[in-house]
Amino acid sequence: MSKMMEVRLQEIADELQALRDVEEACDYALHYIAEVAHTLPNNIGMSHHAEMEMEEVHCEVQERIQELEDKIGAI
Repeated sequence: MSKMMEVRLQEIADELQALRDVEEACDYALHYIAEVAHTLPNNIGMSHHAEMEMEEVHCEVQERIQELEDKIGAI
């Protein structure tokens, strides 16, 4: 394997790990957003925008993870 290929594979591995860390953080955020919404008193409403936006980020991260895993699988 060429040095250039090794460097590129390491870059992909580093990005994949960073994305998995972000995915985990999104999971935590979604959990706590749901927990806050569930425990709010009836007289306090909560916007659903935070959850929707976090779910969108979560989906984008998962799509990028899949793209990178597909690239690795094609090598």
